[in-house]
Amino acid sequence: MKDPLLFSTSNHNRYHGLYHQSDFVLFQFLLRSSLISYRFLKENLSGYILTKLVGENCLCLNEGPALLQTKAGSLCKLNYYFSLLETHFPESHTIELSNNQGLKKKITTLYFTTKEYQLVKNAPSTSCFQELQSELKTVLILLSEQLFFFKENENVLFFLLSSLKEFRGYYDLPLITSILDRLGGIEKIEKYLIHGYAKRGFTHLLPEIHHQVHWYKELLWDY
Repeated sequence: MKDPLLFSTSNHNRYHGLYHQSDFVLFQFLLRSSLISYRFLKENLSGYILTKLVGENCLCLNEGPALLQTKAGSLCKLNYYFSLLETHFPESHTIELSNNQGLKKKITTLYFTTKEYQLVKNAPSTSCFQELQSELKTVLILLSEQLFFFKENENVLFFLLSSLKEFRGYYDLPLITSILDRLGGIEKIEKYLIHGYAKRGFTHLLPEIHHQVHWYKELLWDY
């Protein structure tokens, strides 16, 4: 059985090839690359951060295998992963996402704009920097709306639950709650995961599920 914890540091490289085989894995890579990119954009756009976003090498979409290297930037990967939706999963739930030309343009523009800043070694102005942040936040929201198509996918739900603290750093609580409610609510997600993972033998993940749900409920009580 495959461990569903796809994005822990130790497991990421072990599962990098699966995005060619499964739309739900590719979707997680898309969402994760967006979250990482947004985290970097919340920091000062120094040369170091630009490298984290774009990478050390100027990689193109036709250099897909090279994107798996740790030197590839998060925006570079996001741009590439999005391009795979149409070519690898034309009949899946993600077709609505891949057909969203506005989203495609935002992702491509984000990558090449940031890449240009890196090439000229010139950090963007405050206004341009804020625009990049705003555009990526829109990308995250549009991606999050697609979670509904994976409401019965244990791996995607567990990834979402494990990423709640990170989401809280970027979104207001009502928006996070609305996303969870579209998936049936936090209690339904908890029961679904506990039942599914216990049945599959992933009992070592049950404490993590309880912990994340408890953290979210405490957040609601204090809100």
